[in-house]
Amino acid sequence: MGPFEQHLREAIAVNTERSDLYAAATDGASRSLSTVLITTETASLPMAMWLDSRAVPFNQRGIRIVQDDFVPMHPLPAWDAPTRFVAVASPQALWSVSAVLRELRRNGRRWARRDAFVAVAEATAHALDQVITVEKAEQSHFAMTRHLLESLGLAAVNAEDYVRQDPQTTSLARDLVRLQLVGLRLAIGLDGRAQHLHKRGVGIVVNDVPPIPFPKPS
Repeated sequence: MGPFEQHLREAIAVNTERSDLYAAATDGASRSLSTVLITTETASLPMAMWLDSRAVPFNQRGIRIVQDDFVPMHPLPAWDAPTRFVAVASPQALWSVSAVLRELRRNGRRWARRDAFVAVAEATAHALDQVITVEKAEQSHFAMTRHLLESLGLAAVNAEDYVRQDPQTTSLARDLVRLQLVGLRLAIGLDGRAQHLHKRGVGIVVNDVPPIPFPKPS
């Protein structure tokens, strides 16, 4: 099993295991969100396996493309750990974060076509700072948005290193960054649904994604 596939299967296992726990704590209100998370992760497996297979020849030569672009799912907070924020973001705040992500996707696609991975990383770091500012102002979690931005940022930063080691990694690095950009489309919808459950004292998503050490470009 390759690293991307393994990451997804671990995420599926976490969301499956915790689905019943969250449902019991919310009188079933969390069930549909758990289903969306599991379905989305399962649907992503073929793409993950394809990227994993393309990485093997490079990995065998010590270039850790894809291998170092995903972090282990564990350890995670307990499913019932209290969340820092419990408010539901205002429609204006949701729109603001959506606008940040739309701009990043638009610019990121253009930069990825040019293999300008540093530009993607810098823009991702800026977007992440903007989301964190909104989180604090609204006292509401955008956990999936942050998780996906951190993942994109890590892939973009690493891409520069891979390409320096071997320019033949460029196509794979580009495709991984593009895939992460596409994934941002899902973020706000998932966070908006999760926030209503945080208000009920259930930390779905917040407690289910690991922190990603995104080394922000200077």
